[in-house]
Amino acid sequence: MLLLERVLDELFDACDVVVQTDPVPFDILGLPEIAFPIGATAAGLPIGTILGGLPYAEDRLLSVVAAYQAVTDWHLRRPADPPAALAGARRAPSEAAPRLTAEQVAELTQ
Repeated sequence: MLLLERVLDELFDACDVVVQTDPVPFDILGLPEIAFPIGATAAGLPIGTILGGLPYAEDRLLSVVAAYQAVTDWHLRRPADPPAALAGARRAPSEAAPRLTAEQVAELTQ
């Protein structure tokens, strides 16, 4: 209970939501959180953030994210498909190396 009181008293004295770098302690305490995309790396990989709020304040979190998404398009963007060379390096399950049966493993380990 001390952690909950500290989080609620210290964090939310001056704000309605907080930007988190880690879901702890919000997930431990059962406080509402929401994650959403906010940008991309130079390589095109998505970057996101987590907002945390007061108990029963999910509507505030949703309002903040909706306002952000109304003026940005990060939530609509998708990472590019991997290059053909990289995609070709991945084998389809049917092309994967053959699996050994239990009898074959037993024979090999004797």
